[in-house]
Amino acid sequence: MKIIVLKITPYKDKDGIIHAISESGVVDILARSILTPKTTYSFLNTNLVVADVELLEGNYKYPILKRATSIFVPLKEKCDFGYLNSLLCISEMFSSLIQDDEIVDFFNILCHALLYLKKTDNVDLTLIYLFAQIFSRTGFALEVDKCVYCHKKTDIKGFSFSEGGFVCKNCLSEDMEIDSLSQKQMLIFRSIYKLKKLEDFHEELNHEDAIEILKKIYGFVIDAYGTDIKNLKLFLN
Repeated sequence: MKIIVLKITPYKDKDGIIHAISESGVVDILARSILTPKTTYSFLNTNLVVADVELLEGNYKYPILKRATSIFVPLKEKCDFGYLNSLLCISEMFSSLIQDDEIVDFFNILCHALLYLKKTDNVDLTLIYLFAQIFSRTGFALEVDKCVYCHKKTDIKGFSFSEGGFVCKNCLSEDMEIDSLSQKQMLIFRSIYKLKKLEDFHEELNHEDAIEILKKIYGFVIDAYGTDIKNLKLFLN
């Protein structure tokens, strides 16, 4: 079984519970002595590592790890703060924003994003893409092709996470909570939101525009999910 490790929780002395995403959903695995310095599977202590695991057969409270093989480690020999912080942010968002019954589709999405991130160092694009994927699959899909109210495709003048997407000139009103994104930033977010693969993004995304989009995402996550992604806040500061 292939898994992506989200985090490990200490459990009875030197053991740990591996919280992970598998191809079939969320899985918690008991790993004996995983927290000892000389553990055979020290690579599993790295968040977002992709591994192939085999479990002991039997009826246990938690499935017990029998053996594991590392497939992919997102850390690189040289990582700057932004890169390391992005990994922490990704781990936190997947642990905090997704319910167990919603996570089935995310294994391949997250694998793809981690491979792209390690290859390109494009932290900004990867973070916005993963938040967009989470929104669209957890009950907060956004309308980015037309006005969310009248469905008009022209004269789009604003964007609002709380209203559900684009708003045209005729539907825009003073009492709406409109996010202050520029026309360029709205179009960039639209393109990222509709991406199937990160490699298909060919527009210019500078860091300043990405930060403005991520600031709006940060506020929306707090309002909609009731969760403060602390590592995203750290990234924005």
